Amino acid sequence: MRIHLPDYVLEAIRRLENRGHEAYVVGGCVRDSLLGRKALDFDLATSALPEMTREAFAGYPTIDTGIKHGTLTVLIDHHPLEITTYRTDGTYSDARHPDQVTFVRSIREDLARRDFTCNAMAYHPDTGLYDPFSGQKDLKNKLLRAVGTPEKRFREDALRILRGLRFSGQLGFDIEPLTLKAMVSIKGRLNLVAVERIAKEVNLLLLGDYADQALRKAPEILLCVLPELAESGSWQTGLDLFSHLKKDLPQRWAALFLEPGADAAQAALNRIKQPRALCEESVLLLNHLGDDIETGNLRLLISRLGYQTAQKLLQLTRAVFLLKGQADKASGMERLEKELTCLREEGIDLSLKGLSVTGRDLLDLGYPEGEQLGQALSRLLELALTGQIPNQREDLLKKAALWLKNN
Repeated sequence: MRIHLPDYVLEAIRRLENRGHEAYVVGGCVRDSLLGRKALDFDLATSALPEMTREAFAGYPTIDTGIKHGTLTVLIDHHPLEITTYRTDGTYSDARHPDQVTFVRSIREDLARRDFTCNAMAYHPDTGLYDPFSGQKDLKNKLLRAVGTPEKRFREDALRILRGLRFSGQLGFDIEPLTLKAMVSIKGRLNLVAVERIAKEVNLLLLGDYADQALRKAPEILLCVLPELAESGSWQTGLDLFSHLKKDLPQRWAALFLEPGADAAQAALNRIKQPRALCEESVLLLNHLGDDIETGNLRLLISRLGYQTAQKLLQLTRAVFLLKGQADKASGMERLEKELTCLREEGIDLSLKGLSVTGRDLLDLGYPEGEQLGQALSRLLELALTGQIPNQREDLLKKAALWLKNN
């Protein structure tokens, strides 16, 4: 089987080989190409030492991405290409990075240090696939298997435990029994990994096509990195929503915390240092899940949440109704989503800017600046959006004047 390689990758291989070095494409790009998936980036492994690699690409911009571990990034035609010297890894005292590496001359030795067999293959445009650990066979069998001794692999780099679940969630692969047993048995080492790396892997996992299936394979692992889920014994109920949702991160996080709730979600997202926007939207969805949403208050909902978040709430609510077997209510959410889409396409402004009166108008009526003015505007907007009063200047000013008089 041939793998299509971009010209800049072929140029890099040629440059290294012209100087007497070996060079192979390795890692995820080989795996994805064999699966018929589009490779997002390409990495090279080479027998050249880092300084030799730099010499081979004299005149090209280079970045010392991980020069200590033998990795140099070269920019070829504006494409970044990571090139790493064949190596074996020493001890991993921080359960994440090798304390030292030893550069070697064998591609097999380099592949032997990698996490899973599907990631331990190399490809050369002339000689084809090099697969010393039967990664291609495991790909065909949709099986995720550790290279060598599973426990050793995961003790070296604990993040591989979570990566295993992530690959399973993305590819729909089963996890080989001994590999899964090792992942679960030493899951506690994930506590040694930086929370930012945990957050990145969990996000990738949640967006996988088979995320719900992967999480059911080893729920202990997820509970290890997200202990807040344990606040509800039935947290896995939320996984049933995934098949009804799009690949949207705030929705997936909200679904995951369907039973534990908004407070638990906020605690978890903040603890692992997720972006503020992701945290706020996920919690907002959970806080409004269960609201009685209908045509009469749809505009008010959009005004409070914004079009995008309101639409996500409708989709999440629909998924909950489907989970409960309430098809009629689920259809109702679909109708509301169509209404929302029409409003957005018409460009209707449902914020205070769309109100037919302004703060200046209320000041002219005699309202003092400050909280009372803001409350009056918000209340006028609510009445207008729910159809209790026309969004007409005269009607709104009349209502505002009456409030002022009564106060």
